[in-house]
Amino acid sequence: MTAATGPLVLWVLFGSWVVHDAEELVVGPGWLARHEARLESLAAESPAARRFLDVLERDRGPLAVAIGVIGVFVLVATVLGYLDPRGWGMLVYVTILGGFALHVGVHVAQAVVLRGYVPGLVTGVVVVVPACAYLYVVLLGEGYVSPATAVVTAVVGLAVVVPTAVVAHAVGRRVAAPAR
Repeated sequence: MTAATGPLVLWVLFGSWVVHDAEELVVGPGWLARHEARLESLAAESPAARRFLDVLERDRGPLAVAIGVIGVFVLVATVLGYLDPRGWGMLVYVTILGGFALHVGVHVAQAVVLRGYVPGLVTGVVVVVPACAYLYVVLLGEGYVSPATAVVTAVVGLAVVVPTAVVAHAVGRRVAAPAR
């Protein structure tokens, strides 16, 4: 990084992830409980919606663990980008950056389908999109990634988001399953 930005700029990714996932942790379980009937109705109409709904956590404990698992990936990517800004570390970083940026589209699509607020929408639009755009401006402007690399890694990153989230939620349910 240049003297103007410094390598600490890479931590904007992790910081924006913390803010975004805090919204999901605080709001998610209650929002799901209040919207269960509407969500079940949609899930009955679509196998894809059913699979998506089945992954979502209704209890804060498993959700917190899932968020922690994903946080490890974001943290490791940030450290790798920081330590290896001209090599594989940066490729890992921009892959996670791209997936994180593009996943906001999922929140927007959910809001459109449900015609209202969904957990993660506000910070996705107000925090994640500007933070990721800023990081891309810095990384592209200072030659750390090319436009082609930014596009390819973003697409790969979005593809990585889904299985990572599924595994993270499975770990969350296994580790912090509520007592029944």
